[in-house]
Amino acid sequence: MNKFTKQCVAAVASLAMAGTLCVAGAVVAGSSAWAAPSVDTTFNTKGKTGLTTDSQDGNYQKAPWLDNAPSTGSITIYKWKSETDGTTGNQLKKTPVKDAEFTIKKVKSVNSKDLDLTKYDSWVEIAKAADGLNKNTGTVTFDDKFGTDQKLSGSTNDNGVLRFKDLPLGLYQVQETKAPKGYSAAETRPFYMTLPMIQQVKQETKYNYAPFVDPKNVDISDSVQKTKDTKKTVGAGDEISYTITADLDKVKAKDTDPNRVADEFKGYSVFDLAPANYFESYDNVAKTVKAGSTTLTPMTDYLVSAAEAKDGKKKIEITFTDKGREALATAANGSVGKAAKVTVDLTFKLAKTATLSTNSVTNEGGMVPSHDTGTTPSEVKTKTNPKVDFATFQIKKVSSKDNSALPGAKFMLFANKDEATACTNAIKEGKTSTELDKVCKAKASVGFGEKETSSEEGADKKGLTEAYSVKRGEDFYAVETVAPAGYIRNPDVKTINVEEKDSTKVFPVENLPASGNDGKSWLFNLPKTGAAGVIIFALAGVCLVAVGMFIFLRNRKKEEEQQAA
Repeated sequence: MNKFTKQCVAAVASLAMAGTLCVAGAVVAGSSAWAAPSVDTTFNTKGKTGLTTDSQDGNYQKAPWLDNAPSTGSITIYKWKSETDGTTGNQLKKTPVKDAEFTIKKVKSVNSKDLDLTKYDSWVEIAKAADGLNKNTGTVTFDDKFGTDQKLSGSTNDNGVLRFKDLPLGLYQVQETKAPKGYSAAETRPFYMTLPMIQQVKQETKYNYAPFVDPKNVDISDSVQKTKDTKKTVGAGDEISYTITADLDKVKAKDTDPNRVADEFKGYSVFDLAPANYFESYDNVAKTVKAGSTTLTPMTDYLVSAAEAKDGKKKIEITFTDKGREALATAANGSVGKAAKVTVDLTFKLAKTATLSTNSVTNEGGMVPSHDTGTTPSEVKTKTNPKVDFATFQIKKVSSKDNSALPGAKFMLFANKDEATACTNAIKEGKTSTELDKVCKAKASVGFGEKETSSEEGADKKGLTEAYSVKRGEDFYAVETVAPAGYIRNPDVKTINVEEKDSTKVFPVENLPASGNDGKSWLFNLPKTGAAGVIIFALAGVCLVAVGMFIFLRNRKKEEEQQAA
């Protein structure tokens, strides 16, 4: 779009060199000169498609400094979706975009020089200032009599067209002040157009009193995704992680295109919309921020805003410093032909069971497209948001013999099966104290801790751990760390999965009685030592021994008598 002021410079220079410029005489006002500048709500002609085809025909008239030249004109904006042909990377210019708001302001002076475009000298001043205006470094003041509050605004219609009509000749600042929903702004800073616009048409200098511009917007409605990571999560009080992946809204389309610069990413930010109350804290939750594959440094490259509560959510926004925007530009330039990614990893601690209960936790995300001061971009939010459903969960400890409830058993829960297995093996190996804590306590669910089955009487209490909110639809694992008195610890890792449809679940774990329980074996009832049955067998044994001894002694005596005879 800055090409228009560049064309102006070239045209003025060529005219001056040729000596064809004339000092303006009297200007005759046309019939529309008395109409106030406004948005033409009746104009709804779709622009001509195709990159090599002008969206509309020009209205070419004599130079503005000549007698009887028009005193007014129009500026038309044709808004298009940014689409390329996939082979050359060239724009297609085929899909109009509605609801893009543009604001124009009439420039009164440039670098302290008042402008009157019916005077040749003013065109020279514009030519001198063009480079600074293109770079947004020029100093301008605006006509306080133009429009409302020095500006005139309108939005593109269903055909992607916006026309400002009955505009007095002059230099105009044009800015996209609100991008259509789901689109990036075509430019993050204002650009300038002269009315009329000096153009070269078939090597002939002409003055277009109906100039137009074709800004293009990138469809970014699908440019933000959010995923959850519950690999370390069992339930309440545990940590849960999320990743937001957002496209940069400025792309270097081809290797031959100029590099993107940091200023083009002004206003770009990524945000998280965390549900209020379901997390214990909303501070220090952004753990990693990357531009492309480069990890950025907090405070140096980016800032994280304090959580702002609104509509039941807390907005946590990641904004970028000047240095951070340089990193964004570097990422964009390193991803030719496709949008570079910004990734934000966040970790929250879930609230307690009393809050989570059987509720669902849905976390959204989004990004704010690049924009300049004074513009109002539409936020782009994630279309698919990760949700975690919770259920209340209890372990019930029962005897394998009679299914009676057993108090005094202790359990830990794990999100990872290998870690659960390591814990139960460590207990089997007799590890204790610090060594055991490293493989059990340090790896187990922090929120669940180590819970003990209750001794309180009642079918809904005895043998049960207290209710605890766990994730639904995903496996987690239970390890018995201490057996009830008189029972053998169950060494198996128990895999648990609460179905999505279930809001509550009681999971039974059986235990074998220990041997010698009440003087009995672990399986069959045997007589106790000293009981009547035992005495009978003992007496019978004594009798057998006595009879055997009597027979032995009698036989021995007979042998001795025979030997003596």
